[in-house]
Amino acid sequence: MCQYNAEDWQKLVTQCETAPFDCYELNLSCPHGMGEFGMGRATGENPKTVKEITEWVVAKTKKPVFVKITPNWAYADELAIAAQEGGAAGVTLTNTMPSLMDPQADGNPWPRVGQDQKVAFGGACGSVLRPFALKKCAEVAANPRFTGEIFGSGGVVSADHALSFIQYGAKALQLASAVMDQDAGTCIYNLNTGLQAHLYLSQRKDLSQKGWIGATPPFNYNEQEITHQAVEPATVPKIVEIAKSQVNHISDMQSLEKDIMVPKINEDLCLKCGRCYLACADNGYQAFKFDDHTMVPELQEDKCTGCALCHAVCPVPGTIEMVPMDIEYHIKRGIFPKEEQLHAIHVIQPRHARQQQQQ
Repeated sequence: MCQYNAEDWQKLVTQCETAPFDCYELNLSCPHGMGEFGMGRATGENPKTVKEITEWVVAKTKKPVFVKITPNWAYADELAIAAQEGGAAGVTLTNTMPSLMDPQADGNPWPRVGQDQKVAFGGACGSVLRPFALKKCAEVAANPRFTGEIFGSGGVVSADHALSFIQYGAKALQLASAVMDQDAGTCIYNLNTGLQAHLYLSQRKDLSQKGWIGATPPFNYNEQEITHQAVEPATVPKIVEIAKSQVNHISDMQSLEKDIMVPKINEDLCLKCGRCYLACADNGYQAFKFDDHTMVPELQEDKCTGCALCHAVCPVPGTIEMVPMDIEYHIKRGIFPKEEQLHAIHVIQPRHARQQQQQ
C-alpha cells in the first residue's frame, strides 16, 4: 500500500521480489485511516489511478498482480476493467466499508481511544459485509469486458457463503473475519468438507427431486423416505467448473418479469402466529384479514402488491409460497406526475391472460 506515486510503488515491489510468495495484491481500498495519508481507499476510487498504479507494479515484476477493489465506489466493474487494462491478472472483491459501531447507552463510543474517548470510522467486515461483497463480485463477473480472475472476499464464513461467491464469479476465496472468530484450521476444514458436500449433492438428482437444495433438506425431510444412491466421484463437478455458473441470473430491474406474486398459505404448516398479518398491517397494504376465532390469516388478493414481506417474516419454511396473481392488478401508487402518465404501467394482466394474448 502506497500513495499515488510511481517511485514508492516500484520501490516497494523491488524490495518484495526477494520474498518467496506467489503473487501481489494491491490494496487500493482500505478505509482504516489510510485515506488520510493518500493511500488505500484514496487511490482506488478512480479507474485512471487504478490502471496507472497497476501498470507501475506490473512493470517491475513477473508475478501475477491482483487489485483489491473498494466497495465504496459505485461501479466495481469499471475499476476491475481498469486494473485489467493495467496488466492485473485479476481482482479481489471486496474490501471493508466505512462504519461506526453502536455507542453505549450514555452516548460514549465503543470502542473508544484515550481520555477524550474519541472514535474514528473503521471498516465493517464479516457477515454484515457479505451481501455488498457478493453484489460487487457478481457485478464484475457479469461484465463481458472483464476476463480476469476473481478472489471472493467479504463475510465468507460457511461453505454456503463460499459456494455463493464461486457461483457468482470467484474461483478462489479469502477469509479474515471468520478466522478471527474461529481458528484457521476449523474454518478451512468446514469450508472444505462443506463444499465437497455441496458439489456431491449437486449431482444427487434423486434428492433435488424431493426438495433438497444443495445440502439443505426440505422442510418435511423427516416425513420422506430417503433412498441412498451412490454417485461416482467422476460425476461430481470441480470448483472451477461451477465458477461463474449462475451469473446469467443477474438482470437489471426493467428486464424482470412483470408478474405480481401473491402469498399462498399452507394452513397445515401455519403456526397461526399472526406475524404475516402484523407485518402487512404496519408496513404493507393491509392485505390480510385475521380471523379472531380460527386464527388463520386470509389474503385479500386485490389489496396485495406482492412485496413478499409476509414470506420474509414467516418463521416456518414452506408455509408461505409466492405464486402468480390470478386477477388483473391495478397499480395504486398515488397520482402520477402528468409527464409520466403515458409511460407508467397502470395495470398488470395475470400471466395466463398475457400468454393468451401472445398466442
